[in-house]
Amino acid sequence: DSTLLSATYHDLALSYSAAKDYTKAFAFFTKTIAIRKAQHDTLNWSSSLFQFGGAYHNKGQYKEANDYYMEASVLQRKSNDKSNLIYTLASMGVIAQGADNNYKQAELYFNEAIKLATELKDDYMLAYCYSRKKGLYRSQGKAALADESINKSLALYQKQKNWKEVANTLIDIGYDQSYVYGNNAKALEYINK
Repeated sequence: DSTLLSATYHDLALSYSAAKDYTKAFAFFTKTIAIRKAQHDTLNWSSSLFQFGGAYHNKGQYKEANDYYMEASVLQRKSNDKSNLIYTLASMGVIAQGADNNYKQAELYFNEAIKLATELKDDYMLAYCYSRKKGLYRSQGKAALADESINKSLALYQKQKNWKEVANTLIDIGYDQSYVYGNNAKALEYINK
């Protein structure tokens, strides 16, 4: 049962990746991708490519991570899998920003992800994208745009009543108030909320 086998390999790859045993994780990702590619199982094949990229990303091997993200994005575009493409684009944006210092490319990826999330009317994904874009603007010293992005993210999480993400976002804003603006009183206000 190659379908079940590929799912099992995928689960093993994720487990080994979480345990930071990358040698075994990469071996199982390679096996699951080979099966899913042979079956033309585009949705699961692209998912495995994305997760493989994520493992490289976590290991700090950004070029390899981006290669797998790119390959996943091609399949996601072909199959019109906008939901998963959003996360792939966001991951590519994080690499373009943090590893490559290519802020222009990072912004293009984030903007495309935001456009797709808007088309899907998915407030959670949209909030996720805005929080990633905030990091891009913060790293460029564009304080007003960073604040605008994180406030959009906060408003979307509040609209969803996703209190865990609201809390995380308030902590993020509080952190910026303290470390970026030097306003510890304002930081405590956000953290207390």
